[in-house]
Amino acid sequence: MKTLILSGIAFAFLSACAYSYFQFPDILVKNRIFAFVFAALSLSFPIYFFMRKLDVPSFALQGLFTVSTAWIGFIFYFSLISLFFGFLDILRVKIPYAFFAAFAATIAILIFGFIKNRNFEIREYNLKIEKPMDFPVKIAAASDLHLGYGSSKEKIEKMARAINAQKPDAILIAGDLIDDNVNILDKRKISEILKGLNAPMGVFAVFGNHEYLAGEKESEEFYKASNIKLLKGKIAMLENGLQIAGLDDFSNKKTQRENEIAKLLNRKLPSILLDHQPHNLQNKANLGFDIQISGHTHSGQIFPLNLITKLLFEIDCGYKKINSCHCFVSSGISLWGPPFRIGTKNEFLVLNISNK
Repeated sequence: MKTLILSGIAFAFLSACAYSYFQFPDILVKNRIFAFVFAALSLSFPIYFFMRKLDVPSFALQGLFTVSTAWIGFIFYFSLISLFFGFLDILRVKIPYAFFAAFAATIAILIFGFIKNRNFEIREYNLKIEKPMDFPVKIAAASDLHLGYGSSKEKIEKMARAINAQKPDAILIAGDLIDDNVNILDKRKISEILKGLNAPMGVFAVFGNHEYLAGEKESEEFYKASNIKLLKGKIAMLENGLQIAGLDDFSNKKTQRENEIAKLLNRKLPSILLDHQPHNLQNKANLGFDIQISGHTHSGQIFPLNLITKLLFEIDCGYKKINSCHCFVSSGISLWGPPFRIGTKNEFLVLNISNK
């Protein structure tokens, strides 16, 4: 199924590239140099993906990643806008200088999305739960940092400072801390930045699908070097009696799921479930978890993909109470691939948890 989905996405993207190519003026379409450059740009991300773990200078991979992901964003919007103009043309609504209008609109949208991606919001909630705790706790929860070629050291330091500024008792990371490559994180000594995350009760995390993309063993070593406690089907107990249960990502077909880990809970004490992908929310609520925190969806990341994620997930971003379980899905503090946020936002959560 995964291969089928990826093949479908690749086909759709290359089809969008082909369609976009023929929207350019004939003088460019018939030019061999332009055709070669356009084809190279269209294939640049697959080339990056297959080269990302090879012994290639990091500046070359950085350039390839930056160009290829920006190109994905350009093709996405340029093809959509051109299709819309073509539909209007069928209705005999003429757009003057349609190519230039589509090109300018695409660039304007991408500039807006690039600027918006530079910031993030803090969503804060005050939660009261029935099960006893020795004292209240403040949790900072983030997901989908996607650390790699798409994250400069300055951006990572900014995220760490913002989380530390909340003065949390514990920090939770709901998967996809890593993007697709641990090598660049080691070269840039990103673990030293993450060691600066300050939470007296600890920093806990689960794997997302991208940790498996980067390599399970390599990701585990990076988490360890960053002083992040990885919960793969395990439960950690905070000093006040709050249990943090961590599910491994669906990418690991052999992992325990919620039914198995629920058997390890002390049902008299409160619990938080960390699970990267927000599936089976009702079942998890039925199992007695008090809070669930997920990410993965990015809330679609860019319009109109956010409309699709709303159809695919019971919660694609936000909060919903199911039974007595407080369910949160974050759109992520950062993003994957194209460096644009359009119609969505970067964010992390702050949960103030106390007894009723």
